[in-house]
Amino acid sequence: WRRMETSALRMSPAHQEYLLRDVLAQSHLLQGDWHRQREEKDLSVRAFQRAGMVGETVDWVQSNVGSALMREGRLGEAIVEYERSIRLNPRKATAYYDLSIAYNKAGRIEEAVAMYRKALEIDPRYGSARNNLGNIFLRQGKVEEAIREYRAGIEADPENAQAIFNLGGAMEELKRYDEAKVLYEQALLKQPGYVEAMNNLGGLYLS
Repeated sequence: WRRMETSALRMSPAHQEYLLRDVLAQSHLLQGDWHRQREEKDLSVRAFQRAGMVGETVDWVQSNVGSALMREGRLGEAIVEYERSIRLNPRKATAYYDLSIAYNKAGRIEEAVAMYRKALEIDPRYGSARNNLGNIFLRQGKVEEAIREYRAGIEADPENAQAIFNLGGAMEELKRYDEAKVLYEQALLKQPGYVEAMNNLGGLYLS
C-alpha cells in the first residue's frame, strides 16, 4: 500500500486527472451497458453521453462511446464521438474504420471511402477495411476496384469467409461463374453453414 501511495503521489496532476477520467468513464460505460441490457434506452444513452463528457480527453473512451451510441441508433452523435477520438489519436486505424462505418450508414459514402483509405494507410493489412471498401465499390459498379480490395483483404486474412464470398459475388457480376463457384465453395469450407454462400452456389448450379 505504501508503495502504491508513493507512486500515486509522484504522478503529475495531469496524469492523475487522466486516470480519474478513465475510471469514471469506464463506470458510466458499464452503467450504459447495464441499462441497455434492461432495454432502458434513455437511461443507457444518458450514461454513454456522460462517459463521453467525462472521458473527453481519452481517445478509447470516445471510440467506445461512439460504438455504444451507434448501437442505440444515435448515428449523428456517434460520428461526433468517433471524430473526437481521431483528433485525440490520429494514428489509430480502428478509429478511422469505425468512423467509416458510421459515415456509410449515414449515406456519406465518399467520406466513408476516405476513412477506409486512411485506416489502410496506417494498417495496409486491415482485412475488414479492405472488405468493406470493396463492398462500397461493388455497389457503385466499380467491380474491378472491388475485386482488388477483396483480394487484398483475403491476402491479409485468408480465413475471412465473408471476403471470399464477396469476391465470389464480384466474379458473378462479371459472369465469371466458374470462379464464383470455386470461391463460394471456399467460403463454405471456411465457414460451414454459410447460408448466403450455399444459396448463391445452388443458384449457379441450377442455372
